[in-house]
Amino acid sequence: MKLYIARHGEAGQALPLRGPADDERELTREGRKETAGVGKALRRLECAPERIGTSPLPRARQTAEILAEELDAEKKLEE
Repeated sequence: MKLYIARHGEAGQALPLRGPADDERELTREGRKETAGVGKALRRLECAPERIGTSPLPRARQTAEILAEELDAEKKLEE
């Protein structure tokens, strides 16, 4: 078994009193772009995950969704 661990892409900053709380932060445009690049690299390495797990936090979920899409593994995504 191979285990790949990916950290979420770049997310917006949590700003006390003005911005989203840390657990509500979403990926930035750059974070989405870099995550798609990681997914493309994994595809070139012929990565074929049996499962893609994610936490329910928005930035983690978005990262997993992008990777799953790039790897044609959307049905293997689990929270």
